[in-house]
Amino acid sequence: DRPAADPSFQSSPPPPRARRTIEGDLCVTAFALGHGETRQLDLCEAWNDYDPGAFSCSPCALPGPDVVASLDTQPGELLRIQTSVLSGELDVRVYLATDCEDPAGSCLAAATTAAGELEYSVVGGGELFLFVDTTGECGEVQVSLQRTASSTRTTFSALKAVYR
Repeated sequence: DRPAADPSFQSSPPPPRARRTIEGDLCVTAFALGHGETRQLDLCEAWNDYDPGAFSCSPCALPGPDVVASLDTQPGELLRIQTSVLSGELDVRVYLATDCEDPAGSCLAAATTAAGELEYSVVGGGELFLFVDTTGECGEVQVSLQRTASSTRTTFSALKAVYR
């Protein structure tokens, strides 16, 4: 015979797992950010998954919520990334990396000021990852990849060869 269950004791179900609710919260859901494109992001829906750490390419640690965008780049291209805070009191920083899963080890460049502009001249081209991160706060941010001219020189013959 089993003893009767104590009606005063009831186990509570485990809390539901928090769901990822914003595109780009992880590398596997990074959103593409094209030239001339602007995205509005609510970082209050994101988690802190990545941090380049203080004294890597970022001038400070970034333990706040972050999102990731992928950029398709060409050698010699000049990237100009601008951010602006739409709501909240945020210290927003952006940085570029070649390896999404290892931003500290593959960081190429980072904005040195909050909600500032980042310019970077691409050396090898290919896919780069843009991290929009904070020092701990959340709020809404706007990020844009400005259209810029190439920073490398070319000849008219070389340009024609591209379209043949």
